[in-house]
Amino acid sequence: MMVFNFKGGIRLFSQRLNQVIDRLDPIEVSLVETLLGIAIEPQQPMTMAAIQRKLNLTAAELTLYLNRLVRLNLITWATDEAVPLENA
Repeated sequence: MMVFNFKGGIRLFSQRLNQVIDRLDPIEVSLVETLLGIAIEPQQPMTMAAIQRKLNLTAAELTLYLNRLVRLNLITWATDEAVPLENA
């Protein structure tokens, strides 16, 4: 499992997303949509494997895309086997 945060909270995340949205590829957009969906329903735990299946990605590819969102200052994330995926 993993824990993610929107960098600077949802307000700053949305401002930053507006700045970079044109630079995101379709998979990155789908990942952002998935993370927003999780933030809306945090009581629904989702594993990294579930996100991989949803986006049809390998573990390495998902890590690559998550790290790209980190480099774009959109999110922070870390794996934590004991914590459900959420907007912590």
